[in-house]
Amino acid sequence: MNANSVQRLTCILSPSHERVLIRPFIPDDENRRYRIIGRVMTLSEEKVHESLHNVLTEFADRHHDIRKDQ
Repeated sequence: MNANSVQRLTCILSPSHERVLIRPFIPDDENRRYRIIGRVMTLSEEKVHESLHNVLTEFADRHHDIRKDQ
C-alpha cells in the first residue's frame, strides 16, 4: 500500500453522552489553587447563579442528568 493512499470506510464515529468521564481540574501549584479559590469566593451571588446557568445550558445537551444530584 502506498503511504499516500487512503481507504474510506463506511463506519462513523460519534460521541455518546453515556461515555463521558469527569476529569477533575486540580492544579499542581498550591498557590494557583488558592488564587482560583479566592477569585471564586469574591463572586457575587448574582454572578454565581449566572455562571451556573451558563454551564448548565452549555452542557445540557451532552449531559442529560446534569442536575440529578443537586
